Amino acid sequence: ENPVTFIQLYEEWKGYHFPNISKKRTENITIAKKSCDKIDNVKWVDVGLRLMQECVNNAKETYYPRRNVKDLFSALEKYATDCGYPSHQFASRIKLPPKTAPHKEAFTDEEIAKLWDYYSAGNDFTGNILIMIYTGMRYGELTTIKKVIRVKANK
Repeated sequence: ENPVTFIQLYEEWKGYHFPNISKKRTENITIAKKSCDKIDNVKWVDVGLRLMQECVNNAKETYYPRRNVKDLFSALEKYATDCGYPSHQFASRIKLPPKTAPHKEAFTDEEIAKLWDYYSAGNDFTGNILIMIYTGMRYGELTTIKKVIRVKANK
């Protein structure tokens, strides 16, 4: 018997799976697979947790690319089991880096003061930015509001 290698299993799974997913998801999986190139010729039954973790660690050092590699291993494990290939359930034990919250810079007091100066000088668009800063409203929400015409009093 000639057990299936990682690349053989991947190619078989890819032919079955890729026609059913989006182009973007296909691209993400293809990129994830590149992190696993060094195990292409390893027999699937010999791809243990250590090799899987090394592949995950080889991916770009952020959460989502590494999660895509883990997802790939999970999908291959399920496919191998469904097809009757000897398989294991190591993917659930792969460690991922912590998921970091996006860092958003708030406007400084000086920047807000400048926006008020621009608004006072007649730049009405700056008022939209000020509304979003003070209310937390998003641009899409702001654009649904009917425009109010600002009338300047005659002196």
